[in-house]
Amino acid sequence: MATNKDSAAETAMVPATDWGNVQWQTAVAESGDQIVFDKIGDEFIGQFVAARTAQNDGEDFTILTFIGVDGKPYQTNAGWKLQEGFSDIEPGTIVRITYVKDVDTGRKDPMKDYRIEVAVTP
Repeated sequence: MATNKDSAAETAMVPATDWGNVQWQTAVAESGDQIVFDKIGDEFIGQFVAARTAQNDGEDFTILTFIGVDGKPYQTNAGWKLQEGFSDIEPGTIVRITYVKDVDTGRKDPMKDYRIEVAVTP
């Protein structure tokens, strides 16, 4: 167990911190606002940040993260189409995602189909 004497010795070894001049770098960012594609024609434009794997009830799923044109963080759960589409897109790429149609897969709910476009520089 540390004594006051030990704590005083440790404090003497730590330089004083000028808290008014501390600069910060984000180690873990907050979660982004959820991107929801409800209606055919809905679109999102932003800068792709990363794809990460999360778990829910032991099942893996992919979350795509972005910075929107407003500078705020956004995210969406990636079904098969989005996961495949973003597998070759580099972080930092400007993208536009458009919900274009529903595809009948024989299941209760149809699969949402998307167009993914990347910005090109002239």
